[in-house]
Amino acid sequence: METSSPGAPTSRPIAEVLMPYLQDEVRLPLEGTVLYYHSIASSLQDLRNRLKTIKAAGGVVYNQRGDLLMIYRKGRWDLPKGKLEPDESPSIAALREVEEETGIGNLTLLAPFAVTYHLYREKEWILKETEWFEMTSTDQALPIPQSAEGITDVKWIPRKSAAETVRTSFGNVKRLVRDVEVRGLHFPHPR
Repeated sequence: METSSPGAPTSRPIAEVLMPYLQDEVRLPLEGTVLYYHSIASSLQDLRNRLKTIKAAGGVVYNQRGDLLMIYRKGRWDLPKGKLEPDESPSIAALREVEEETGIGNLTLLAPFAVTYHLYREKEWILKETEWFEMTSTDQALPIPQSAEGITDVKWIPRKSAAETVRTSFGNVKRLVRDVEVRGLHFPHPR
């Protein structure tokens, strides 16, 4: 793996590069640092061996108008997702989490959409691996935020407004929304 930030690129394993940042030995911000690797599988396994890993699943959900279902939590728009329960498959967890966090049912899981990875800190650094699924809903009910999870709002965001809505959101969410637009996802029409 090569890293590039200010200075010359070097070739080192991803965990070797990140661990000093994660252990507070280096106080420079990671934002803007580019990590380039030849093997995602070995790089991820290296991180999994060194960090607590949480598996999660979520939904990229749209309705018959093509609006995208989004939640508002911790001051940012996000997509519904959550941790897998023991022995739960990612697809079942994604359906469960979308319904729990938004109150929206009548969900149809269409296909796997993407897998994202991000690091965050609680008492220790955690690697969160989230499997995303493309879904649709015919539910006409008003969304209900799951306040116990810190969700303060849930809305169907018109597709043309989605990119602007997530402008200040997390990088992974911005990329997922961009991919929705690039892929031109739409509600499947009966044949």
